[in-house]
Amino acid sequence: MKTRIAILCAIALQSFPATAEEKPADRLMELLELFSKEAPAILEDMIEEFAPTMEALRDQIGDLNYYETPEVLPNGDIIIRRKPDAPEPKLIKPTPEKEQIEL
Repeated sequence: MKTRIAILCAIALQSFPATAEEKPADRLMELLELFSKEAPAILEDMIEEFAPTMEALRDQIGDLNYYETPEVLPNGDIIIRRKPDAPEPKLIKPTPEKEQIEL
């Protein structure tokens, strides 16, 4: 996936028309066509890469109906309260970390 994105970025960063006959709009259309061909593969790769993280997040959060609407506090913090009638959340045991250094 990173290779595809790098290739698209390299093409996009190329200087606009090398010759006087080529118009910037034509070059932009070429880039858009290339992107439209590559976008599905890039998105598919991103979904594959982020799926395990999203599944873990889903498992920790549970049903979103158990939460209130997000609230912005005066200091800018955003808080999402759990509804009072929501069942107790499942506690997920943290994975043991490697050897910790005591400070």
